[in-house]
Amino acid sequence: MSWSDGTFFSQQEITNLRNHLPPQLRACSKIDLLTAFLWRCHTSTLNLNSDDELKSAWHAFAVDTSKKFNPSSPTGFYGNAAILAPIAFATAGELCQKPLGYAVELGKQAKLTVTEELLWYRI
Repeated sequence: MSWSDGTFFSQQEITNLRNHLPPQLRACSKIDLLTAFLWRCHTSTLNLNSDDELKSAWHAFAVDTSKKFNPSSPTGFYGNAAILAPIAFATAGELCQKPLGYAVELGKQAKLTVTEELLWYRI
């Protein structure tokens, strides 16, 4: 299979990745887990200096937008969207040398910064 055909992670591979997380992060979504994992992998392939600052510029990640709008979305509307927003700030060394949970936590923190204003700007 080539990359153009897609890349698939088995449930066992997801479980193996989760086992690298501290207990309080193991319930994170698959998309959060894979986003953090792939961000770290991509960064490591760039051969950056460990003190090079990463803003991850703009990175798309899944956000539940249903509670971000005022008034909020109707009950039953999930409002999942891939939002292009700054995910986090870290150095290449921090991202690649710290545990996977560090990258997951950065992503979770970035989701908290998504506001209604940003969503309207992106629509």
